Amino acid sequence: MFALTHLYFAERLLGDLAPEEVFGAVFPDTGLAGGLSWEETHTVGGRLYDRSMSLSAQGDEGSLVRFARAVVTHGAIPEGLDHYSDRAYRGRSHGYCFELSRDLADEAADICGLPRSSGWWKAHNFVEMAADFVVYQRRPDFGRELLRALKDRTTLEPLGRFLTDALPAPTESERLVRAFMEFPDYVQLDQVTPHTLAEKYEVQVRAKHGVQSIDVVAAAALVERCVARVAPTFDDFINHSLEMVAPLLLDGCPSPE
Repeated sequence: MFALTHLYFAERLLGDLAPEEVFGAVFPDTGLAGGLSWEETHTVGGRLYDRSMSLSAQGDEGSLVRFARAVVTHGAIPEGLDHYSDRAYRGRSHGYCFELSRDLADEAADICGLPRSSGWWKAHNFVEMAADFVVYQRRPDFGRELLRALKDRTTLEPLGRFLTDALPAPTESERLVRAFMEFPDYVQLDQVTPHTLAEKYEVQVRAKHGVQSIDVVAAAALVERCVARVAPTFDDFINHSLEMVAPLLLDGCPSPE
């Protein structure tokens, strides 16, 4: 899922979000801009939680635990929201976003100017954008809260140092902090419409694949069509995911190691 949906989900699980929880809810995606892979950022929640609990026992005031718990709500291992959006949902072979976009793969690839072998991943991104549009209609404040939080380096810098020490892959603290601060360059957080989502998605595709442009008009139209698919099913998806993830947090966010 994209940022607004992750913030919505984290708030449903954790209550009103402290700044470090806002950052934790989006870190697995900001970490990609920090040089980490999807697998590294989306399967590390348990490890971060274990490390944060160790530091809490040594006197940390709890901010790192709050950050790590929010990371867990986002990830795929342990099974946070992206497990159910990407990997498996209600016994189906793929997650919610992939299943909703199965028949859109070729169209999404063509819109992005990419090989059709990349189409299903791109198509599921259109469902994710549609979900963010649905969330924005309900909670337009989420993106603004993140934008405000990203101005606070005093909270970000300790999180960057924590990640540098806790992640298995070598990372630079400043690079991770900068990735947080540059995140709004790649995701639409305010004034969310199908067209603004499509424009920002073009930035993502250009950065990742080196294409000069995508068909923004067609992309916006596809987001609108995906909204029609997401809107009737979104609450059921979120509620099911909440039921599955809440016990994980109560059980202490087990590390896969």
